[in-house]
Amino acid sequence: MIKTIRYSLFAVFLIAPFINGLKDPTPIFVFETVVFIIFLISTFKNFNLRKTGVDTPILLFVIFVVFSTINTLYLDSSINIILLLISYIAFFYCVIAVYDNNLKKKFYVGLICISAVLSMIILFQIYSAIIPKATMPNPNMAAGYIAAGASLLFALLILGKNNTKALLIYSLLFLLFCVAVVLTHSRGGLFALLCGIVAVLYIKFKTRGLVYFIAGLLAVFILLPRNSIINIAKIDGNDIYTIKRPAIWKSAFKIIEEKPILGTGPGNFELLFGKYNFPAGNSIARYYKTTGFAHNEFLQIASEGGLFSLFAFLFVLFIIFKEGLKTSPIPTAVLASVIGQSFVDFNLHLPSLVIAAIFLSSDIFYKSYTGTINLNVKYVRLLLLSILVFNIFNFVVKPFNAEKYISTGNTFIKTEPFKALNFYKKADKYSPNDFEYKRITGELYFLTRDTKDAIENIKESIELNPKNPFAVGTLANIYYALKENNKAAYYALKALDIEPNYLVARYLLAETSENQNKVSVTLQEYDNIVSVHNKVKDEVSLSNYEKTLLDIDVSSVYNSAGLLQLKNVKFSDAIRDFELSLEVNPKNAQTYSNLASVYFIQKNYQNALKYAKLAESLEPNEPNHIKNLILIYQKLGNNREIKKLNESLGRLEK
Repeated sequence: MIKTIRYSLFAVFLIAPFINGLKDPTPIFVFETVVFIIFLISTFKNFNLRKTGVDTPILLFVIFVVFSTINTLYLDSSINIILLLISYIAFFYCVIAVYDNNLKKKFYVGLICISAVLSMIILFQIYSAIIPKATMPNPNMAAGYIAAGASLLFALLILGKNNTKALLIYSLLFLLFCVAVVLTHSRGGLFALLCGIVAVLYIKFKTRGLVYFIAGLLAVFILLPRNSIINIAKIDGNDIYTIKRPAIWKSAFKIIEEKPILGTGPGNFELLFGKYNFPAGNSIARYYKTTGFAHNEFLQIASEGGLFSLFAFLFVLFIIFKEGLKTSPIPTAVLASVIGQSFVDFNLHLPSLVIAAIFLSSDIFYKSYTGTINLNVKYVRLLLLSILVFNIFNFVVKPFNAEKYISTGNTFIKTEPFKALNFYKKADKYSPNDFEYKRITGELYFLTRDTKDAIENIKESIELNPKNPFAVGTLANIYYALKENNKAAYYALKALDIEPNYLVARYLLAETSENQNKVSVTLQEYDNIVSVHNKVKDEVSLSNYEKTLLDIDVSSVYNSAGLLQLKNVKFSDAIRDFELSLEVNPKNAQTYSNLASVYFIQKNYQNALKYAKLAESLEPNEPNHIKNLILIYQKLGNNREIKKLNESLGRLEK
């Protein structure tokens, strides 16, 4: 039975990297289920859990993380993270219980083989002009995993006892892995590789090892051309967010400052990040980037679990590295690579890499365990069965999941807003701190004529995320509909302060300015909208956020500008704007009608008739178009057409 468990655990390790790193919900659920079942089976087979130096730190970490859910921002995320954490701990105790020299050799060979396969896939992807991420979620995760494999090879080369053949194979593979890491352009992966190399040199040569490393690094910078270094390190600034790590960390510190004890609750970094987001955008959008990760696992733990959780996690690492430096230098060096990357990335959110780290930790402790853990088997089985059943129920039914209500509610937004509102209210019950849910709930309240609750929810959304222009713009729109022009203008300007290219807000500002008789301001805003639209209309790689910012009917903008010119008796300017409106949208019936009005006022009845007919043909059931035609025919003295139109108008008004 122990052999079966050993091979089952090893199989999980081998398979995980090739299923998107086990990042997605279904593979995670399968992993958790398998681990819980293995642990449950082991309780029936004289399976002794080994005591290690990290038992107490792990227990403290779990207690503090669970405690942080008391005030969690979103219970569903926290439950999922805690279940995953429990499965990791169960996996660790299963691995260390069966770990021996035979499994150690298999693990080393397995890690090297996986890294080799990932490296070959990356070479193929580079050749095929595909994003070099192998079978991982992104290049950073792929590079981090390969860096661990490269660190193992370097440790074996420097710290191990090898024959000539082994030295040659290890050296070639190490070179391959380094090339693969460089080709991913992942600075996190490169940092992980450097951390692994530094750890090996320090373990072997102590302080001299650090000197050797610095000298080698300087040699690389001197010998390699500048462009090659820029290309390797990816510091050309093309990816705005990757060079803004310090700004993300600053936001994380603000989250920790706001919630130092309990944090946001596991898995909820993004819900509070919006409040402390920073401009990281381009010429179109300032806040189009957001993240659910601090890009530093220590800050992530402190943000989500509170400072006590961070201290417990540091305690776990301290015990592992203290023991590793004393007894197991090779796995310690590899683990240094993994933990090194966690200072600049979110690699510990990748289950396949955590599984590898668990094997490395087991490699450190398996010879120095201090006895066995005596547990009441009956209660352990009952607890495991309860967790297993709850995990299945949670995955299938999703009792605390808000997204299932949102997806259902979205199907009713355009057709049945009352139904949609009910689903959004249910979602808000489970995730009351989601600013986007609050915003849409507010909009639905307004659609269902509940202005008070609409404004209340929108203001709550703004409080949760003051950097979200859409909530501020929605509030401006509500006040505009309520004819409170001063408030509408205030919030429209506030939305534009967040995102200057938010065209709906700019249009609202123009409309409120017109209501306040600020003609020049109104026309200037219309010109600004058209100018921005013309600059970006040919862009094809816009994010959804950017598309929402720029989403506006330019034909209607020209039409509104034309109407304002018409009110100010600037007929030629009005005609120009109406014609521009029709260039954008030749089926804009209202613009044809307005153009007919200009010519009617100018007593050019033939042109007026032409455009009035076009308006009526596009919207034959619109009474105003028919009334306009009647007026024109009256001027032309065509009583026959007037009679027909009156009959049509009578049928419509019945």
